[in-house]
Amino acid sequence: MNFQKIVVATDFSPASTAALERAAAMAKSAGAELHVIHVVEALMYRGVTYEEPFSPNAHKEERAAAQKAIAEAVEDLGEDHTPASIEIVDGEPRNAIVAHAEMIGADLIVLGSHGRGRFHDFILGSTAGHVGQLASCSVLVVKI
Repeated sequence: MNFQKIVVATDFSPASTAALERAAAMAKSAGAELHVIHVVEALMYRGVTYEEPFSPNAHKEERAAAQKAIAEAVEDLGEDHTPASIEIVDGEPRNAIVAHAEMIGADLIVLGSHGRGRFHDFILGSTAGHVGQLASCSVLVVKI
């Protein structure tokens, strides 16, 4: 299959770094567009308790830190990769990833798997699993 628009989601973990590297290689070989996204979760999705310190600028600061980290991750791919668009998205990760992919007309979503195990995924759910169920395009889960 020849993909034209590839979305790779990163949370800056080793698994998502592996997914970014795989997506970049696939985009280069296919001549596809590469879209790298990071989802900044709203506090209501994280289960934040009243005990956690909360800065009024926390969301803005997190977006700025994510923008810097994602730019560095793309730069770490080296000069010999397909140019990538970078997007910071707000929301709940599994829904935001799918919505962004649909918005740009992606035909592949690439995600890293943390490999926490079946029990963890059963109790808490897996972002990769949910994206696979919700997405209308192909989904590649990269394990490390």
